Amino acid sequence: MMKKEIGGYLELEEPAGQEYYPDLCGVNLGRTALLWLMEARRCKKIYLPFFLCDSVTGACERYGAEIGFYHMDEGLHPILEERTLSEGEYLYLVNYYGQLTDDKILKYKKTYGNIIVDHTHAFFQKPLPGVDTLYSCRKFLGVSDGAYLSTDAELEPEKKPLDHSMGRMEHILGRYEYDAGTFYQKMLDNAANYHEMEIRRMSRLTGNLLRTM
Repeated sequence: MMKKEIGGYLELEEPAGQEYYPDLCGVNLGRTALLWLMEARRCKKIYLPFFLCDSVTGACERYGAEIGFYHMDEGLHPILEERTLSEGEYLYLVNYYGQLTDDKILKYKKTYGNIIVDHTHAFFQKPLPGVDTLYSCRKFLGVSDGAYLSTDAELEPEKKPLDHSMGRMEHILGRYEYDAGTFYQKMLDNAANYHEMEIRRMSRLTGNLLRTM
């Protein structure tokens, strides 16, 4: 429990608002949310689309799962044999432009069984019960990190350390008070450090900022 100090100067205020996904598991990054999920699910093999951010493939390689790649049709839907996946096998579905409606997600769930839905580009599309779903906050909101994980897998968050975001906020604050271009390299420098970041719970600072949005 953090000690509450008195005097000297005032800290950042804590708003009375609520995060958009208060009931989901808050994680430090989208890629570490995937790592955590793969750990919890004991993932052995994962099927990824060829059209994909390297942060996802990097997380899968880091975990050590076998990776299979699949092509997509012009509607960005997987071209795959329709079958129920074996235990430890997962199909990774990316909702690039909102093409994965809830009905389509449920259809994939029924067909393949083990699916993971990536809503990085569809932050406000809510997760479906029984469907493992990932979100990344910094693609939509003014924070330097933060992600959400919706799953019924046993995660044991108390065993993961808390993240701290103070040192990654310069480009966010700089863009607010000055401009984006001046701090663009700082943003890239921060992102370069995300590749090997360990699984952590969402920082208090990021959670606090998300309650204002």
